[in-house]
Amino acid sequence: MSGTAALLRLYLRRDRLVLPIWVVLLGALPLLYAVSFEGLYPTAADRRTFYLGTEAVPAQAALVGPIFGSDLGALVSWRAGLMLTLVPLAAILTVVRHTRGEDRRQRNEGQHQS
Repeated sequence: MSGTAALLRLYLRRDRLVLPIWVVLLGALPLLYAVSFEGLYPTAADRRTFYLGTEAVPAQAALVGPIFGSDLGALVSWRAGLMLTLVPLAAILTVVRHTRGEDRRQRNEGQHQS
């Protein structure tokens, strides 16, 4: 575990702009979903109608998953499943950015030579 703090500081210094954007974006999405569903379907009856209409379309359930209820929390958690695809995307883009930067600076050239 020695050097973990230094490595973490280096990582945070390299990603001082991108990392906070991803954290804020992924943290704000459930809040935005809640505000959106509350505005689009203000009453429980409206949300129930949306729930029944969405459950009636098998393709909808296949693409974004089944809805487990018509209350606001169930709808928000249903849509927040999108975040399960955004987190790996953020990780992949961060790793690619770091490795491409190393390639451009030719810092890892000595590692590949025999």
